[in-house]
Parts: sequence; structure tokens; C-alpha cells
Amino acid sequence: MTLHHDNRILIYDKGENIKLSENFNLWEFEDDLEDESNHFTLVSPYLITAMQQIRSTLGVPVRITSGFRTAQKNGSIGGATKSYHTKGMAADWTAKVDLLEFYRTITDSHFNRFPFIKGVGYYPTRNFIHIDVRDSIGRSVWVG
Repeated sequence: MTLHHDNRILIYDKGENIKLSENFNLWEFEDDLEDESNHFTLVSPYLITAMQQIRSTLGVPVRITSGFRTAQKNGSIGGATKSYHTKGMAADWTAKVDLLEFYRTITDSHFNRFPFIKGVGYYPTRNFIHIDVRDSIGRSVWVG
């Protein structure tokens, strides 16, 4: 069962076998919390589009290391209190490419081919990039 919420978030029953885009399935965005109280996954269609654009641009598989998180999961890993992960609007990912170079591509203000991405963080010591599709005009970028 899929429900729409505010036209920005899709709500899925956790564990459904749903293909969200050419290269991504629902399970890739789900948290791995073993708690039986979590029966849903939130995913923004803008996040799905952004992740597919990244995958298509890179031309190699992309692994989502963290997508939707319940507040409980987010707290247990030390996530930000108002994390976009808890709203289904963020993903941390990695791929077998030069992530610093791709971070620079995403954050290049002269050529924005990723219009839905409004937050971008590069974490070199943990080898992943965070993206989010927050509601904002400008883009927030950081190296963590």
C-alpha cells in the first residue's frame, strides 16, 4: 500500500518489493531497525529522482548506506535532531568512484544538473556523500 503525503513524501509499507526508479528499489531506502513498531518507510519522490540522476550520471552502481530513519534509529546512531533522514528527504550513499570529484560536480554553482538536491555533505573519512531535498532556495554544502 502506498499513500501520498503533502505531494512531497510517499509512505510505503515496510518490506514491500517496489521498484522506485530504473536502478532503485524501496528496500534500499528503508532503515534496518529490527523494532516491530516500524511498519513504514517515507521517501520523497524528489529524493528518488535525485538518486536516479546521480546513478545515471555516474554510470556505476550506487549503494545507499542510509535512507529513511525512524526517530529511534536516528537517535541511536547520533543523527541530527531534525535530520532530513527522518522525513524521507535524505540519503547517504557511496559508489566506486572518486567521491570528492563527484561532490565537486554536485556543488558546482556554475552547472547545476541536480536541481532537487539542496543539501550536500561529503564525508571523506567515512567514504560517503549525504544529499537531501530540503525546501530551500539555496544549497547548503559541507565537508564532514
